[in-house]
Amino acid sequence: LKDEELSEEVLLDIDPIGIVTDSFEQIIEHLRDTNHRLNETRESLETILNSAGVGIMVLDPQMRAVAINHKMCDWFQTDETAVGQPCEYIVCKGNTSDDECVFKQIVSSGHPESYRNRKIGDRHFQVMGTPIKDAQGRIVRIILVYADITDRIAAEEALRLALGEVQVRQERID
Repeated sequence: LKDEELSEEVLLDIDPIGIVTDSFEQIIEHLRDTNHRLNETRESLETILNSAGVGIMVLDPQMRAVAINHKMCDWFQTDETAVGQPCEYIVCKGNTSDDECVFKQIVSSGHPESYRNRKIGDRHFQVMGTPIKDAQGRIVRIILVYADITDRIAAEEALRLALGEVQVRQERID
């Protein structure tokens, strides 16, 4: 190499290590930005999940809880340590048939399913479930939503009883 080819200016212009270093710095900065946006999105989703007036549980295909919101924890006397546990231990405590299990119905049909009045303990729930599928159509997550309908069921029963009383009185009048 000639002296002019070894000059500091020429070496800096063709410095492959410097070029690679700059590239890595750009990649790392992009990854930091992406991680920051992902963290913001995760925090937003957690806030939405926990502010919902219904119980929400996300399950993997093996029926294990991936995420569970505060309402579910309150209703089923558990906490975030339930993540990783099978749904049947968190909610049903083994007291459900396949016909009543929305998770099993979704796995079988591949479509959203619901159960209008599922009694668990002293509460009544409407349970709705939706599968999340990958690009190949395989179920990768199932979202179960539990809406407490205990008050509505009690009101319907009170209305039935009142209607029965009205019918008995109407028969007495006739």
